[in-house]
Amino acid sequence: WYQRRVRGQNLIALVPHAYSPTMTRKRRNHGRSKKGRGHVRFIRCTNCGRACPKDKSVWKFVTRSMVEAAAVKDLEEASIYGRSYTVPKLYVKLQYCISCAIHGKVLRNRSRKARRERKSLIK
Repeated sequence: WYQRRVRGQNLIALVPHAYSPTMTRKRRNHGRSKKGRGHVRFIRCTNCGRACPKDKSVWKFVTRSMVEAAAVKDLEEASIYGRSYTVPKLYVKLQYCISCAIHGKVLRNRSRKARRERKSLIK
């Protein structure tokens, strides 16, 4: 609760503290990396399709082989090029909303003390 002056009188307004002009904040950057920009374009979550600001999204760059390890030997035997040909890799940039990142265990909740550490959290 906070005090408010109305027409020269001090009144205790029946408004919860959450609506006070000085709201507490959980993170130093408010969960975004926007800084000086007024607006940031939205991206679509890879998992659920939710529209999420690009600076708030959690992204993960995945590099995978197009062929699984068990099938590589079979391909080499069947190929006319032999071992000299390398199978191309698949590069995918996955962009998640916060909900899907936590649900898919890309991100984890951290304690208040651990939130102050500024390191990469993505595996």
